[in-house]
Amino acid sequence: KGPSLGPHMQHFCHGMKSVIRANRNLGTSAERKTLRTAISEFDYVLSHTPNNGSYNNYLAITCVEKAKALRRLEMTSESLKMYQQAIKYNPKLTKAYAGISDIYKTLEMNDEAREILEQGLKHVPKSKSLQRRLDKL
Repeated sequence: KGPSLGPHMQHFCHGMKSVIRANRNLGTSAERKTLRTAISEFDYVLSHTPNNGSYNNYLAITCVEKAKALRRLEMTSESLKMYQQAIKYNPKLTKAYAGISDIYKTLEMNDEAREILEQGLKHVPKSKSLQRRLDKL
């Protein structure tokens, strides 16, 4: 038996498969449809996994994947909320800080991007990816 992230892992995997299908259909209505399918699969995981501390990393990763899909659908504020939720579940998940800073940078909110990267580096001081993003600002 292989490693398990948490309960309802099949829904997480179906969500990831939908993201892969979306990647094959860039710029089409099929891309948007499969991204919405991915989001609903991630929503299932988030709403059916116990929030008792045992699965915090799994929930955080699911939030990040949902945030990425939301961003591709140009649902920026929802994406930011998901990244922030991921940080609540796991303050050491660098992908969440990176995702937020990338959105802020795209919106030309460099001060906010710098602030979130510095916050991330307080939790994960040796993160090269966060430090590189900060150095580029």
